[in-house]
Amino acid sequence: MAVSRSKFNGAESSDAAVRDVVAIKSKAVLTTPDSAEKVMDFYRKKLNVDAEGRNLDEQEGERITINRAVLIQDVSGDRSSKLYVIAINEKRSSTTLVVSRPDGDDVTRIAWSNYRQLSP
Repeated sequence: MAVSRSKFNGAESSDAAVRDVVAIKSKAVLTTPDSAEKVMDFYRKKLNVDAEGRNLDEQEGERITINRAVLIQDVSGDRSSKLYVIAINEKRSSTTLVVSRPDGDDVTRIAWSNYRQLSP
């Protein structure tokens, strides 16, 4: 399954403005003609998780230490418009992706935001 080219619009980064912590925050909006479902399949494969965010390499009764937690939420409900949230939390960083495609729209939008702590 090939993923179409996406556009990376309005990317910006800045100091996170947290006292006594050196950190940066970044954000951007990506667009693609691919469906929201295809985008979600891409990110689940990239993150190696299932639809609920569980690591695919984890065996029953076993815990894998990957130093991150992944939350995937489908907030579309029974509407034809699609809206998904992916949250990836690590010890010194967090990334959030909001994937949306309004009913009748010809592009899927991926709002990306990232916080990264560089030093204590």
